[in-house]
Amino acid sequence: MRMRVALAAATVLLTACTGVTAGSGTAGAGRATPPVPGSASSQATSPRAPSSTVSDPVATASPSGPAVPLRTISVAAQDGRTYQVRVWAEDRIGDCAAHSYGQVVQYFREHPCRGASRRLITLDAGGRAVGMSVITVGCASGPEPDHVYDYAAQFAALERADGTGGINDLLREGAHMPGPSAIPANEAFEVQSQDVGVFVFDAWYLQGPTASQDPALIALEQSLVLTAATN
Repeated sequence: MRMRVALAAATVLLTACTGVTAGSGTAGAGRATPPVPGSASSQATSPRAPSSTVSDPVATASPSGPAVPLRTISVAAQDGRTYQVRVWAEDRIGDCAAHSYGQVVQYFREHPCRGASRRLITLDAGGRAVGMSVITVGCASGPEPDHVYDYAAQFAALERADGTGGINDLLREGAHMPGPSAIPANEAFEVQSQDVGVFVFDAWYLQGPTASQDPALIALEQSLVLTAATN
């Protein structure tokens, strides 16, 4: 995404087939801290055009977090495990530019997405409770028959790069889930692309510290691509 830089001052802040491309990540994932919605910085880098959101973020929420999840789904992951995934908020959007910031805004203006789904979920993995933001973006097809996946690859590269902005997660847009009110500075960030689909993950432990780009969380994110957690 956007690649949030883990600044100490900012820590208080699809038809899929084959060929998964893993997102790279180094400690801190290098993401520039997104501007706060409504600030001068946010308005300058991410004008909020009228949204074509199909459904607004939904959660039984309070500022301290929802009391109960919207629903629980059983997810058969690619690692062979089955996870009970609790969905705390979710929506579908049609105008990706209106829900992005930084360079990603202009990218989606030039290459409008086919739509995106966003979720806030929790699950238990390795004996620990995990919080996760999952965004699935349907990108436009490329201009030529032999370059049909180019726009998805370009968007995935933009999400992985430092300081380029990204598509907003639901916490950033005011939804709630157990744990912090924003994605922590120390987290596991992963981008996967599959044909015209791009999957953007942020994951962190709900209790105890999370190592930046924690290998176990990265592996968990990769195992959820093309499952019920990302559909």
